[in-house]
Amino acid sequence: MRHKLLLLFFLAFLISACTEHVYTSARYVFRENTIIDYLKKHPESYSIYTDLLYKVPVSPLGETTVGQLLSARGHYTVFAPTNEAIRIYLDTLAASTDDYYISAPSWDAFTDSTKLDSIRKTIVLTALESEIDRLVYKLYGLTEEEIKIIEEKE
Repeated sequence: MRHKLLLLFFLAFLISACTEHVYTSARYVFRENTIIDYLKKHPESYSIYTDLLYKVPVSPLGETTVGQLLSARGHYTVFAPTNEAIRIYLDTLAASTDDYYISAPSWDAFTDSTKLDSIRKTIVLTALESEIDRLVYKLYGLTEEEIKIIEEKE
């Protein structure tokens, strides 16, 4: 009888000890803008770039887009081209005498989807490239002189 009473007390203790309590006082709540939030709040300057971010995949192996990646909270640096800069880039492509590019400064002027995807990736990834370079330089502890040598070779 004594063992049963002790077992019953032990079970009651275990059941009461297994309560779930979430400590909300130390919970971090992200209150700042993500890069995507900022770009969407300024459509007059970044609507074309924002649209491109959601069309360029992070990897050919998945369906996640650069836009989805940049909507996550965290510290990222993006040198986002303005709508005007993208229009000038398209004008440059249209003015080229090379048949590789486009006949008019418009997304609709691309007759080849591979070329269109290539140009989209160029615009999106160029804005991220310098930040990636900076992180790699920091990772390897390169000096300003070493960075200068590398960038001159590119």
